[in-house]
Amino acid sequence: LAKVPEYPISGCIDQCLSCCPTLNYPLDQGKSPLFNHLRNKPCRVFSSDMKVRHQNTFYYPDLSVGCEPEAHDQYLEHPLLVVEVFSPSSEKRDRGVKRLTYQQIPGLQEILLFSQDRMLAECYRREGEQWIMERYEGDEVLSMPCIDLALPMREIYDGVELK
Repeated sequence: LAKVPEYPISGCIDQCLSCCPTLNYPLDQGKSPLFNHLRNKPCRVFSSDMKVRHQNTFYYPDLSVGCEPEAHDQYLEHPLLVVEVFSPSSEKRDRGVKRLTYQQIPGLQEILLFSQDRMLAECYRREGEQWIMERYEGDEVLSMPCIDLALPMREIYDGVELK
């Protein structure tokens, strides 16, 4: 997904997101194995239209999963899983300040960062009070224990033109 710069708005960070065909398969709710896996379960998959909030900071992740009831429908305060697809221009921010902000959200179990340019995913997984990073590439299978799902990287990146 191609992203445009983020702008501070009233003490929050707001992000404008412009979709493109690159790496949209795992984010396509109609066809996604993630969406299908969670169908008829208490968890819901949210697109990039749903904000995630931590204190006074809001981000629009490319995808999020929430399993707890929320007090409102404009944003999530209790996501279980957050997904970001980074480009060269957004990589530093997605891996840095956004990831660190997400890691402060109680109840968040996994943060997935996908490269737009190469078959690469980083999974930051909460284990007790620590966050452990696992890297997935090529023929490996991406494990998401928080939602009991594993997907081959080649399936996630199927049809994506890599540089």
